[in-house]
Amino acid sequence: MSNIMIGTILKYEDFFSDSPPKNKFDLIKHIPRCELVANYSSLNHILKQPLDLDFDYSFKNQTKLITTLYQIHQEPRGIEYCKKYLNKFRDLFEKSRGGVVICTRTSCLFCLNEILFSEEIEFEEKKGIEFYPDDYLALFKFLLLCNAEMLTYNEVYDEEITSDKLRDRFFEAFMFKEIPNNQYGYIQNPMNLLERGRQLFEYLKVKYAAELDLFTKDYNVNSPEHFISIIANHFFFNSAGMAHIQAYRVKKTDTDVIKSMNALSKRGLGKPNSGIKKFEFLEIKKSPIYCLEGKVENIYMLMDNTFLIEKCYELFFWDFYFDVLRKSGKRIEEWGGEVGLFFEDYAKNILDYCFKGHRDIVFKSTDELIVKGNEYVDYYIRRKRNLILIQAKRSYVPQIDYKEVHTLQDFNDLDKDAFYKRFGLYQIVEMSLDKFDEYVSTVDTNLPKNKLFIYPVLLINEPIISFAVTTYIFNKKFNELLAKFNIEKENSKWRINRLVVLHISELERLQESLNKKEIRFDQFLQGYADSTNVELTKNNYSPFQTLDNYIRKKIKTSAIPEYILNQNEGIYKQLLEFGNLSKQ
Repeated sequence: MSNIMIGTILKYEDFFSDSPPKNKFDLIKHIPRCELVANYSSLNHILKQPLDLDFDYSFKNQTKLITTLYQIHQEPRGIEYCKKYLNKFRDLFEKSRGGVVICTRTSCLFCLNEILFSEEIEFEEKKGIEFYPDDYLALFKFLLLCNAEMLTYNEVYDEEITSDKLRDRFFEAFMFKEIPNNQYGYIQNPMNLLERGRQLFEYLKVKYAAELDLFTKDYNVNSPEHFISIIANHFFFNSAGMAHIQAYRVKKTDTDVIKSMNALSKRGLGKPNSGIKKFEFLEIKKSPIYCLEGKVENIYMLMDNTFLIEKCYELFFWDFYFDVLRKSGKRIEEWGGEVGLFFEDYAKNILDYCFKGHRDIVFKSTDELIVKGNEYVDYYIRRKRNLILIQAKRSYVPQIDYKEVHTLQDFNDLDKDAFYKRFGLYQIVEMSLDKFDEYVSTVDTNLPKNKLFIYPVLLINEPIISFAVTTYIFNKKFNELLAKFNIEKENSKWRINRLVVLHISELERLQESLNKKEIRFDQFLQGYADSTNVELTKNNYSPFQTLDNYIRKKIKTSAIPEYILNQNEGIYKQLLEFGNLSKQ
C-alpha cells in the first residue's frame, strides 16, 4: 500500500508564461478520442504497473511521463521538442528537493474522465493519424490544465484551512480535505487481494448463489471463479504488445471473449467531473477498459489497473449491490452487515493462521468474547503480559459529506463523531478499555496478575483510514477519548499503547512472518509505537509514519502467505486451472 507524500502537483503556469486557453479542449479536440485515452492511460500505467506495490515518483520515471507524451519511444527525434520542458522539470524537482510531480493517478483519472465525457472531441478514431510537435505539446498542456482544474478544491485552503486559524484542529481538517486525493493513492498486493475476493465469493455462494450467477452472466462467464480468473488474466497479462500500456487484441471471431471484454468496457455508466461527484470516476470504476472497435479485431486498453483488480473485492461490493441486490429490494445497510460478517470471519481465519501452533498465544474471538450479552472486542490476543485488543470494521467512507470537504464550513458541518464511530474508535474505548477491569477476567481466566501491556488495534477495510495524517488523527482522538472516560494510559495495572490502525491488506502481509515467528505481534506493535514517538525519535514528523511504511522496513520477504502459493488450493490453484483451460 502506498502512503508516500507526493508533494506539489505541477500546473500550467509552472511551465508556461502565457495565459492558459479558456477552453482546454481547443488544444486536443482534433486528436481522436482513442489516441487520447491511450496517451493518458499510458501515464497511469507508467506511474504504477500491475505488479508494482508503490507509485514511482522518481525523477527518472517522471521524465518518462513527459517523453511518453512526446512519443519518443516511436520517434526519438521528439526529444528535441520536449528538452526544454525536461530541463524545466529538473529545475523544479531539484529546487523542491523532489517535492513536485508531473501527475498522479488521480490526475490521470481526472484527464481520462474528462476525455470520456467530452462532446467536443471531433473523432472517435482516425486511420493513419500522424502526430506533430504541436500535438505533443497540446497533450502536455492538457494534462497540466487538468491538474489545475482537479486542484480547485484547494482554492480556499490558504485562506481558511490554515494552522494559524485552526491550531490543534488543523490536521483533522487537513485529513478530511485531502480524502479526495488520498482515496486513489492506495495499492494492495494483487495476489492477496485476489485471494480475499475468492473467499468472499465462496462465502456469498451459501446465500446468494442465484444472484452471483446473475451477476457473472453479465460478464459472459459461467461462475464466480471464472469471473475472478478473467479479471486476474487481464490484470497480469498484456496481449497487444503496445508500449507503456496494458492492452489486449481480441479477434472478432472469439465471441465469448469479446462479450466478456465488452462488459468491462461499457460506456455511459458514470458522470462528468463536476460537483459532489468530481472525484468519483464511476465511469472508469464500472468499466476500467476502453474498447477500440475494429473490423477484424478489437483492441481493449486498460485505463486503470487498480480499478480492474478491485472489481474482485472493493468495487464488487458496490457493483453487486447496485447491479443485482438493490433491484430485489435489498437495503445497503443489510448488505453491508452481511459483508461485515464475512470480513470478521476472514480476519479470524488469518489470525488463526498467524498463531497456529503457538503455545504461548491465547487467541479468542466471536462467542468467546461475549460478556453479559455484550461483545467485549472482536479479537483478543495475549502473549504473556502483552494483550492485543482488535476491533474490526468493514465500513467504507461514504462519498457524500466525508469525501467532499472544500471549505472550513464543510469541515465544521461534519458529524465527526459518527465518522470515528464507523471505524470502531468509540467502541474500542467505551467497551474494550473502559470495561477492561469488569470484563477481561471473564474473557481470560489465566490473565497474569502483574502489570499488563495493552495494544489497541482497529482492523479496517477502508484504505483511506491508513494514510499518514489519518492515522495520526485517529491516535490523537483516541487519546482524547481516554481522557474523556478517565482511563489512565498507565498505572500500576496496565500501560495502554498508542492506537494502531491496521488495514486488512497489512494483516495479510504480516501473516506469514507471524506464523513463522519471524516477528511477534506485540513486539511489532511496540516497535511501531516507538518509531512514531517524538521523544524517542527526536523527529517531529515521526508521528505521521504509517504502519505500511513500517512494515516495508521490517518485512522484507513472505508478503504472500504460503497457502496462497499452494497449487492444490486457493487462488493460485484457480488461476493455474484457468490458464490451462485457456490453452485448450
